[in-house]
Amino acid sequence: MDGLLFKIYNGGYDITQRYVREQAELNKKLGAKWDEVEKALGSEFLDCVLELDGKRMEQEGFYCYREGFRLGVNLMLEALTSATV
Repeated sequence: MDGLLFKIYNGGYDITQRYVREQAELNKKLGAKWDEVEKALGSEFLDCVLELDGKRMEQEGFYCYREGFRLGVNLMLEALTSATV
């Protein structure tokens, strides 16, 4: 069995983003800029900013995930109910 439903069932479904070379290069450049920010403003300030941004990104990510799930459910319901009408 190699269907999507089976992958979800057995934990084999992976939504981890695959990075390409350009993304790795941008991450490296961004890391260097964060190092400059840390030197200028201090590690305590940078830690606070990154923690707040991480919480914001987590909430935003969950919202998108939830809305995507709802969209999928609604599409399935529409497909199933329109087939019986």
